[in-house]
Amino acid sequence: MNLVMYMKVLMPFIVKRADAIVVDSYFVKKELEKVYKVESKKIEVIYPGSDDFFYPNKNETAFLELIKKYHIQKKFIFTTATNHERKNIFGLVDAFKEIKQFNDYQLVICGLLPDFTITKLEKYLQKMNLTEKVKFLGFVSKNELRVLYSFAKLFVFPSFEEGFGLPVLESVLCGCLPICSDAGALPEVIGNKKLLFNPRNTPSITEKINEVLSWPEEKHLEHLEKAKKHVSRFNWQKAADQYLELFKC
Repeated sequence: MNLVMYMKVLMPFIVKRADAIVVDSYFVKKELEKVYKVESKKIEVIYPGSDDFFYPNKNETAFLELIKKYHIQKKFIFTTATNHERKNIFGLVDAFKEIKQFNDYQLVICGLLPDFTITKLEKYLQKMNLTEKVKFLGFVSKNELRVLYSFAKLFVFPSFEEGFGLPVLESVLCGCLPICSDAGALPEVIGNKKLLFNPRNTPSITEKINEVLSWPEEKHLEHLEKAKKHVSRFNWQKAADQYLELFKC
């Protein structure tokens, strides 16, 4: 049974029989209420915790190795992608090529994409003469990912929809200021309206990148500290305590 059939046939039965439903964001809770007509009191929001693996790694040697391996430059904007079209990678590429500091930065993309999407992306970058300005690294190790987060000037997450948005959380933990879509659960994760943009409007993405890149260092750090404070609420001990309370009911 494919995912669509599962959601249409089995999910209504499952949510009806369940005594309680745990979701990882208020966005998902609202979607369950709207789509499957689930009572609000039956749905418990328990945010996931952060991964202790992610922390700032300013190892210059490790970064220089990545520069040599992937042919990236020292100043770059970073994003991650999967095989879901909702990640809006082409929209980000279109927005990036219009930024004011285009000559100063590369856009670096990593993650797993299907072969047909990679081929489509490569052809698009060639057509737009962006092969040196936009680097798709493919899959990178977790250690490499941490270094990329740590050295990126900015992390941009342009998804059309997310049930939570772990990459935003990971970037903050590594000391990289994120900006992201105002869609799905991402506003809950980032906790700062000044770091949001409309993913369905390319100029909105460009404008937000321009704005944040123009900030003086102290303002950049101010917003990063706010983001760190906000994401500190996502921890596994708190989640475990909430699960324990739920099981007692």
